[in-house]
Amino acid sequence: MNDKPMINPEWDLSGEDLWFLWYSDRETHTYAARIDGRCTYVWAPMYREGRILAVEGDLRPLAERKAACEQALRDAGYRFAERSATIELRADCERFRSMTTGLPLVDDADRLAPASYLPTAIAAIHDVLRVGAERYPDEKWRTQNVAEHLRHAREHIRLHTIGDDSEPHLRHALTRLAFAVEINEGGAK
Repeated sequence: MNDKPMINPEWDLSGEDLWFLWYSDRETHTYAARIDGRCTYVWAPMYREGRILAVEGDLRPLAERKAACEQALRDAGYRFAERSATIELRADCERFRSMTTGLPLVDDADRLAPASYLPTAIAAIHDVLRVGAERYPDEKWRTQNVAEHLRHAREHIRLHTIGDDSEPHLRHALTRLAFAVEINEGGAK
């Protein structure tokens, strides 16, 4: 019997020549693979069993490297879920983008860019909220004050800065900051 989790992987360009293979299940959302300009790595994500694939000086085309990462996870026993959750998230982002494209965020002559310029950040918050809603259906975040949310955000930023990959810390920091804004500006009572 396969005890590996069902994962829902999604490639994300996180910087110039830096790709992560994110995966999610009901308990976590983190990355399993990393591709940069010259190296390809795949970790055994849930169990921290060490590297499945580590290739330095990897100059193969990106598509081949992505396929090798996904195959390494399959070879290690991970099962890939249907991409329905990812498709649903993208559909939400597209709906949001279609509602906001071309609409100014302020009324003066120095109009800000439309919110559609931040689809990845908005999707990141959406994903953290979705997982959080499953874990904490009582919306516990509403009972915490701004200082508590800022403390959590700072800790996520610190952990990201030192290279901790136990969870997607920037996504969690961004969501904690959104909670702080929501509480501070009166939207969550």
